[in-house]
Amino acid sequence: MAFFGKRKNRELDSLDRNEQVAICAILIAMGEADHDFIPEERAVIADLLMRRYSLDEVEATQLMEDTLAASEAGKDLASYTATLAARFTPAQKRSVLVMVWRVIMADNYLHPNEQKLAEQLTTMLGVGKNVLQEAHKLAMPAHPQVPEKEEAPA
Repeated sequence: MAFFGKRKNRELDSLDRNEQVAICAILIAMGEADHDFIPEERAVIADLLMRRYSLDEVEATQLMEDTLAASEAGKDLASYTATLAARFTPAQKRSVLVMVWRVIMADNYLHPNEQKLAEQLTTMLGVGKNVLQEAHKLAMPAHPQVPEKEEAPA
């Protein structure tokens, strides 16, 4: 019986890691959207990952490096967003978009490429533009909390 319990936990760990990589890839893509992936954007991404997944700095950095390597190996943004679109609730998708807006705001400038990618992500995640607008409002400094990982309904 313990064998099956361990297998289930490994499957859940794998699902969690896939989610982490998918979200990390989206955030990195946003950081790179203006062709200037600055240290402030990297720091915001690391902080978001540490808070959302209870990672330490080393684990967050490793996740970012693993994600960059996967992206260089040909994994594209559409496959990452498809993973989240299929598994996430609308509230979970909104929390991803809040993180996206926090990366956008890291350099205090909305580049046209960032706006375009945010709109594409909205479509790819299967939510309306109103959700993107909501996420933008929630990401503003008046809402300093980091979106927690929202659990899917049982």
